[in-house]
Order: sequence, then structure tokens, then C-alpha cells
Amino acid sequence: MYSTQMSNYNNISTSTPIGGIISSASSPNRNSSIVYDFNNHKQEVCGLKWSFDEKLLASGGNDNKLYIWSINQSSNCEPLYEFSDHGAAVKAVAWSPHQHGLIASGGGTADNH
Repeated sequence: MYSTQMSNYNNISTSTPIGGIISSASSPNRNSSIVYDFNNHKQEVCGLKWSFDEKLLASGGNDNKLYIWSINQSSNCEPLYEFSDHGAAVKAVAWSPHQHGLIASGGGTADNH
């Protein structure tokens, strides 16, 4: 199962079968785009979600990890944050529409958090 997430401004991200994420983000002038290749997940990515301001991308995977990526002009593809508290695959991620930077994540059936 692959995950795909599209934002309001045509930023699009999709997962690869081996835990990678390919993301194309529009440049500020909207005349070009920047392609990012994120490869920190060790297993399949099953949840992707852009933040409401479209500067952060969250990814959850079958490796029980949640990563937060910063989408900016640099080509640095290291995660901004890594969370490893889940006891099962991170299947769902959602940003709060009311509080900037607040995210909720949900795991599989073995996750007791």
C-alpha cells in the first residue's frame, strides 16, 4: 500500500515500496518545483500529511516511526524530528487545524499508547 498526499498548492508527496518518500514542492514563485527524496524509513510508509501552512510533511511507517520533514529551499533531506514511541506501524497522521505544529498519530493494533 502506497501513501500519497497532495496539498492545496500542488505540493505532492508519494511513498516508495522500500520506505522512501518522493516529494515535489512548488517554489515560492510557483513557476518551478523542488524535488525532495526522503529515505529514513526502514519499511513501507503508510501515512503522509502536509501541515496546513505546507511547510512541514509528516510521515508514518511500518517501522513504527513518525518523521517530521521541513520543506524549504535547501536540499537537506534529514528529518526535523523523529518519534519512535509507537509499538506498531504508524498508519494515520493528522495536523491540528487549531494549533500550529500539533500533530496526532495513530498506530496499528499492537500500539497501546
